[in-house]
Amino acid sequence: MDHYFLSWMVWDPPKEIVTIPGIQWPILWYSVLFFLGFFFGFYILKSIFCRYFLNYPFLAHDDVDWRRFFEQSSTPKNGEQKKFLTRLFKGNEECLIRQNQEKILSLMNHYIREGEERFSIPFPKSYILPKQSAARLFLEKMVHAIRSIDKKGTYVVDKLTIYIVIATLLGARLGHLFFYEQFSYYLYHPIEIINFWTGGIRGLSSHGAAFAILLALLVATWRFKKFSPPIRWLTMLDFLCVPAAFCGFCIRLGNFFNQEILGTSTQLFWGIIFAHPADGSVPEPRHPVQLYEALFYLLFFLFLFSLSYRSSFLLKRGKLISLFLIGVFSFRLCIEFVKMPQSIYFSHSNFLMGQYLSIPLILLGIFLWFYSKRS
Repeated sequence: MDHYFLSWMVWDPPKEIVTIPGIQWPILWYSVLFFLGFFFGFYILKSIFCRYFLNYPFLAHDDVDWRRFFEQSSTPKNGEQKKFLTRLFKGNEECLIRQNQEKILSLMNHYIREGEERFSIPFPKSYILPKQSAARLFLEKMVHAIRSIDKKGTYVVDKLTIYIVIATLLGARLGHLFFYEQFSYYLYHPIEIINFWTGGIRGLSSHGAAFAILLALLVATWRFKKFSPPIRWLTMLDFLCVPAAFCGFCIRLGNFFNQEILGTSTQLFWGIIFAHPADGSVPEPRHPVQLYEALFYLLFFLFLFSLSYRSSFLLKRGKLISLFLIGVFSFRLCIEFVKMPQSIYFSHSNFLMGQYLSIPLILLGIFLWFYSKRS
């Protein structure tokens, strides 16, 4: 065994970063990485939604806090704001006095449509955006009663996060029980269904989480059915898949620290010996499949994030999610060949459970790609 230690890296980090004194609660590397994935994912998703909303700059009735607007229009906070409102409503002051909301909304949208060219109200050249989007941002700055693009992005992502977190935990856990373990055992030990803490992520399934999120976003679509601009199911999937790739990167790093989801044996020089594997197997050089996947997810996230800056992907429903499903699960289909079996099913088959679960998601991705091309 000694020659292994001269040829391959031995990996045996502590799973805990620190233990909270008093309550003796361990803080695991996996838990921190899981949290970081969702934390940064929140802001990644928000930035994409804000870019999406900037492509729909015109105001809807609910975008204005009318009580606050009429207070502001009667007593502007500063001279710059008073000058702006005077020029914006010049010749239409009667609509302010009569509090004619429809007329006021029409004038503000007319300003967004025409911008400084029609109203001679310049906005800072620092807004390196299409004319209408820049006019919308400047209007938000001068009329504080308007719900800003940033606030709209925060509101939507706040609501979606609740759906996503619940779907991820429930779907990943139930998916693991159905796809990878003997479910009849849990009929007699139901409390262990919610036992997330033993074995780190060993009791969660990414495929189960993916299927659950697809269903959860259908419910979220109903919640946002009257939102302006419209947020469709495919739109949410398109935007969500970008931070999902980043979360996959964080989760696989957590698996690496937990010494779980192991690769098959290898004699290649980059093989890693996991000194205390979570499954209790014998320490030997293995493919570091957790790092293979983490690196792929990180690069794929950067690829998708760069595409989200292109209107042809941002506004075309189904393109980003189709690339995500085809790319990620095609990779999963291949990487499973150097993974140890995780499921009690198909353990002697040419394919593993993860590969069988990847196939329908790849087919869904292909369907969505051609759907996006036709729509």
